[in-house]
Amino acid sequence: MASLRYHLAPALQNAGDFISLDGVLPEDSLKMGHLVYDLPEGIPYHIDLSHAGDGIVASGTVCAPVIGACARCLEPARFQADGDIEGYFVFDDPGEDAEDLAPDEFDLVDAEGEIELADCIRAAVVFEIPTVLLCDEDCKGLCPHCGTNLNISTCDCADRPDDDSPFAALKGLDFSS
Repeated sequence: MASLRYHLAPALQNAGDFISLDGVLPEDSLKMGHLVYDLPEGIPYHIDLSHAGDGIVASGTVCAPVIGACARCLEPARFQADGDIEGYFVFDDPGEDAEDLAPDEFDLVDAEGEIELADCIRAAVVFEIPTVLLCDEDCKGLCPHCGTNLNISTCDCADRPDDDSPFAALKGLDFSS
């Protein structure tokens, strides 16, 4: 996994200081569970960093082309991940005094005065990944019997009786009464 460390000095030494960063996080892919998403152009980003007194606020955007497997036919499915970057890096661990911040809502500025931006850039892409990725809204998927990609060709599996199906016994029942 790529790293993007930013040293705060001298640009963000004092409260009110501000800087913008543009670049590409050189990430080839993202893995979420058993699913892998390719990032053919890495993750292009724009981040604004501002010194807010007790920490650094990171906000910005990502705009990354992503390729994953279609949930129906397993062919490549492409989408554009246009997401928002959000991050907050505090100078000192607020401990129990931070009533309004949960521990997962901030990171710490390390002892060398650096922050790691790659995680919030990756998170912006992850939040944009659809729950069900499709190559096309009208994707017909794969035949559950023979595995034929129904977008490319047809099969006669639907016309054949399936005696192994647990629902095969219902064919002989009369539901007319």
